Amino acid sequence: MSSNKSKIVKWEYVTKTFDTFVVPATVKRVHAPLENSLIYDTGYGEYLLLRPCVQGLDGYGAVVKYLYCTRDGRFFVRGKNGWGEIKPNSITPKGAKRGGSTGIATMRRYGVKLAHRCVAVAWCNPPKEALAEINDRHIKKKWEVDHLNCDHANWTADNLQWVTPAENRRRGKIAKRMRKAAIDPKLLTPTLLRDIFGLPEECIEAFIGRYLIACEECSDPMDIRSIRTCVAIALDNTRTLMNAQKTTY
Repeated sequence: MSSNKSKIVKWEYVTKTFDTFVVPATVKRVHAPLENSLIYDTGYGEYLLLRPCVQGLDGYGAVVKYLYCTRDGRFFVRGKNGWGEIKPNSITPKGAKRGGSTGIATMRRYGVKLAHRCVAVAWCNPPKEALAEINDRHIKKKWEVDHLNCDHANWTADNLQWVTPAENRRRGKIAKRMRKAAIDPKLLTPTLLRDIFGLPEECIEAFIGRYLIACEECSDPMDIRSIRTCVAIALDNTRTLMNAQKTTY
């Protein structure tokens, strides 16, 4: 009498990126290896490079689906009929009532639930310690993913960076001081924001003061381009002041 039960086979494909995931010694079926994929988007008429960012697990711990994402934060899964795009879910955090973010994008049914964390795993070179924290909620997080421009609705790879919790809090305080000086982080480029957040604590106020001076001297209307120009001038002046102090001492 023949049995219709599927054979138990050993897991064959485990890449370095996912070595930290707990994968059982036997799984119900063998899947294709994790690799980058190039697909053609008929809607936009362009090719998209996809990277695997997380594995979907069934009730037995077997990998049943892979979630892929682009550098721009679009998510895809590969099914029997080819590639299909999926949209992130949105949840309202507790802090929304106190004026916080109104919604956080999540990818349900996958090990990594936060959409920005999925993109950061695939495109932002996560530290080894961060990979160990991805699927285990009980581990105290030593690494977080920071939105450089403080916009949680922007989870593109250029806007994300792995930081420690202490550094993440420090950046939030700097962004708050910038907003008080009429500098909206959402209008700045990721490169400018990395330079600002990289300044020593004692130089932040000097940078803001030089930005206000540059804005007063600027004859252009205050559009996005002129704001970025004033910020770049203030950064150059602040670096010059830092170098002058170093040579003095």
